[in-house]
Amino acid sequence: MAVGHSDDPDAGDAASEVLSQCRAQLDGCEPDAALLLSAIDMDHQELLDKIKEAFPDMPLVGATTAGEFSSVLGYQEGSVSLALFSSDTVDLSVGLGRNLSKDPLEACRTAVREAKASIDSDPVLCFILPDTAGVDPSLIVATLRELLGPGVAILGGGSSAADPQSWQSYQFAGLERLEDSLPILLFSGSLQLSTGVATGWKPLGKAGIVTKSRANLVYEIDGEPALDFYKRYVGTPSAALIGTPLAVFESEFADYYLRAPIAYDETSGSVTFFGTVPERARVQLSHSSTDDILDGATESFEQARKNYPESKQPEAAILVSCAVRKMLLGIRTGEEMNPFNSPLEPSLPVCGFYAYGEIGPLADGTTHFLNTTIVTLLLGT
Repeated sequence: MAVGHSDDPDAGDAASEVLSQCRAQLDGCEPDAALLLSAIDMDHQELLDKIKEAFPDMPLVGATTAGEFSSVLGYQEGSVSLALFSSDTVDLSVGLGRNLSKDPLEACRTAVREAKASIDSDPVLCFILPDTAGVDPSLIVATLRELLGPGVAILGGGSSAADPQSWQSYQFAGLERLEDSLPILLFSGSLQLSTGVATGWKPLGKAGIVTKSRANLVYEIDGEPALDFYKRYVGTPSAALIGTPLAVFESEFADYYLRAPIAYDETSGSVTFFGTVPERARVQLSHSSTDDILDGATESFEQARKNYPESKQPEAAILVSCAVRKMLLGIRTGEEMNPFNSPLEPSLPVCGFYAYGEIGPLADGTTHFLNTTIVTLLLGT
């Protein structure tokens, strides 16, 4: 994986810079696919045109982000990052599902069908960049799990923007800038990979059972208004609720994932979360500090490094972190990259972004849609 990263505000100049950086790292190899991560206020068509001019037949996926980071420039906002993949033993292909919010099942089926049509071997990894506004992201993940089967790792993150009040974002596929779509990048062949998924948040206080919910709207916990469950611990509701996500345990033996509250209704006592909260799930409030959040980044990296095959060295890392983490970290946001600046990994190419929701596997290997989480993906051959 070759990585280019530019903070030049001019799209044409930024494209030229990232392409030059990638070419130098490729050292004459032809790229097989690209991952483009960009600030939302760039001239995206100029970016895409310049990349296609350089590599006309190269499949490309990408998304706008709430912030970009790489082994080239570290953490940036308002920048462009490009990762180019090249391999003799791994095949890469792109699929695209349109009108995601109108028919998420068909969008998933179309994306997988298109991507599989370009490869001869079974896929190993599916990296996805969905528009998570106006759709149940948990349904997208569950559908892809069913379509791809248990042997395929599914990771990624929702397209996003730097403005935390805006749900507007774009996705990229080929020469197109899109909305309401699902671009996927399939990897097949002789690919080694490992993942790390961590948060830094810890469950706190008494657990409850979700007794009434519909998708991402929770009405009752233990037969009482869900909002009262929050008030018992955090007092009067405010915007600070977003820093107190709900830890969700789907079964007695399951690991938990987090759900960030995004709205509440004083009249009905309901709380709306960013992602499905199933009925009968056991839930607890969770808490963290700035140091805890950064410890989560270290834990994510260490998990992935531990899970990577012992006799192999990873050749690339892709990170997906949450826009909420960035908001809470503030001026310390760049420290999430610290685990990847270790002397043990001096030349590991890294690219990543801040997302509206992350996708990755929990300890049991089952992929979920996640909130306030950082996902590390290590790749090699």
